[in-house]
Amino acid sequence: MVLVIITLVVMGIQVLAFVNNGNHDFSGLITKTDTLYQAKGKTNPEPEIQYWSTQLALAKKNKHPVRMIRCNNMLGQGYYYAGNYEKSVQYCFDALKIALDVETGKPIGLPNGQRQLLIRYHADSKYLMAELYLKLDETSKAEEYLSSALKLYQSIDFKEDIGKTINRLGVSYASENRITEAIGNFNYLLKFYEDNGDTVHMANSYNNLGMCYSNLQQWEKAESFYEIALKLYQLTGNKEFEATAWFNLATVNRNFQNKEMILQLYRKSKECCIAAGFTTGLIRVYIDIAQYYFENCDLDLSVHYLQLASLYADSIDAKDFQMKIHNCFCDVYTAKGNYQEALSSHKKYVDLFQSRFLTGKDKLSEMRLRYEIEKREKENELLQVRNRFQEYVLQTQINRRNYLILFSLLLIVLLAILIGRYRFRVRTNKVLNEQKNHLEEANLTKDKFISIIAHDLRNPIMASQSLTDALVENHDKLADNQKRQLLASLQKATHHLQDLLENLLMWALSQSDRIHFYPECQQLRSVAEKAIKQLLYQALNKELIIRNNIPEQTMVSADINMLLFILRNLISNAIKFSENKTTITLSASETSGEIRVMVEDKGCGMSQEDLDKLFNLNETKNIGAGKNKGTGLGLALCKDFVRRHGGDISVISKPGQGTTIRFTLKKCEHE
Repeated sequence: MVLVIITLVVMGIQVLAFVNNGNHDFSGLITKTDTLYQAKGKTNPEPEIQYWSTQLALAKKNKHPVRMIRCNNMLGQGYYYAGNYEKSVQYCFDALKIALDVETGKPIGLPNGQRQLLIRYHADSKYLMAELYLKLDETSKAEEYLSSALKLYQSIDFKEDIGKTINRLGVSYASENRITEAIGNFNYLLKFYEDNGDTVHMANSYNNLGMCYSNLQQWEKAESFYEIALKLYQLTGNKEFEATAWFNLATVNRNFQNKEMILQLYRKSKECCIAAGFTTGLIRVYIDIAQYYFENCDLDLSVHYLQLASLYADSIDAKDFQMKIHNCFCDVYTAKGNYQEALSSHKKYVDLFQSRFLTGKDKLSEMRLRYEIEKREKENELLQVRNRFQEYVLQTQINRRNYLILFSLLLIVLLAILIGRYRFRVRTNKVLNEQKNHLEEANLTKDKFISIIAHDLRNPIMASQSLTDALVENHDKLADNQKRQLLASLQKATHHLQDLLENLLMWALSQSDRIHFYPECQQLRSVAEKAIKQLLYQALNKELIIRNNIPEQTMVSADINMLLFILRNLISNAIKFSENKTTITLSASETSGEIRVMVEDKGCGMSQEDLDKLFNLNETKNIGAGKNKGTGLGLALCKDFVRRHGGDISVISKPGQGTTIRFTLKKCEHE
């Protein structure tokens, strides 16, 4: 039996078809009539099914197990070509069960001299099961059966079937996109068939290599392999294979956008299909031409060719093609705006899919499970027979082992208890240490909070009280400029008190997880302008210029309240530490999908010692100098808010050279 695998690349989808075409010497069991039906079964399976049904009845009557396996295989193949996968599965499993009965010594028996044929037909059963699983896209199970069939073929050195199975494994690898393994199989087969002078199978190997390189999108290499396959097919005079080669060349040339060449290649493929009576190939050509016109927006021509394909598919009841055609009709009618026809085509596609594949998969799984159960039951029966002869020896060994196992189990239990206690102690210590660290951190935070309330909050309140007392008690004695100075100082103390209270409130909310985070798309420049306006008076008091160089198109994903707080704190710090009559600059740039925001001042700067403790809430109290000394609470909150946005914050500063604070936010595409 010669199995020919024809692989077609259509729109990047592999369409696989296999042809059972050839003769064998079956030691008188298979007649020339058998071979004739075997060759014709692909295009017209009904006569083959009738013939092999008759042969199966005779084989059962004569209790001929090898012949029964053969007949079940051929009926499974016939129903496969007819598209009745449920019956195909039934006959394949019947063949497998008979082979298993014979191999396990069941009463059905095995005639002398039939051992090699039994292995051959058993392998054929597994091969056909693999074809059924591939049809249902169950590639892992298909490869399991193919590998099993290959071992059986190799055990009897059937070279043709070995090559056939290696080829089918290569096609399966290619369908799973395991291209390197597939190319290895096809190159091996190419050398094998070259050594044997087998032109047809050489052409098939070249064709399959073209398929692999098409999957890798190496179009020129794929085209060269398809052209070699075409020349070899033309030498054999097989119009059906030649049609396949023209078709493959057309699909490759679609990537070169040569319309005249593509249509000419499809035309040649169509002519060969008609000459060979290759109906399935003709359907495939019409579908592909329709898809080509669909891609090029010629919807009327696409509908025309789909209608032609549908006529031929209906004539041979090719349900696989009918499914594909209805799916294409759905796409074309949707593009034309004819949604009623599109919906009708989609319903037909779904009905075909459910009736054809879902039922088939369920039946296949059920039959495979039944086969595996029966196989294991038979193996268990054989094992029980052997055990009767070894029962006394085994029982003695079992008793000895039981004592050893019991002792080992006691040791294992004791060891498990010790290990469990040790791990429990380690976990407990870890939890205690974590709780201890958490409590220490909470105590430090509490002490800091009390320190801020007791010291930093007290200072601006006392300053405000002293200034208001001075104004009230000496109002009539003070000159106007002295009053203005006192009021300015009072205003500054009030602003400082307000900032401190706001930071304390935000810090308290943050520590109790009561601040809600609602990121939205924000225009960064406008938010920065709002923060600048709130601090403009403080900047004017020091005659500072605040430049907003953030591009207008800069959009960030941020919580508006948190973002405003961050910018306001950073600008406020810049104002506080800047020299009079200097400039504060805000800018932003995009890096790796993030927005980096910078606030730069020309103030007194900071030492490395101050930078190291800048964001540490427990040490920041001494950062700064003289009247500008601060708590660092605002910066700690800024860092917390930036990290909630998934960003980072950093500071670059040197004494006397100013400070630049940078932080990152996620970019938001403006709609």
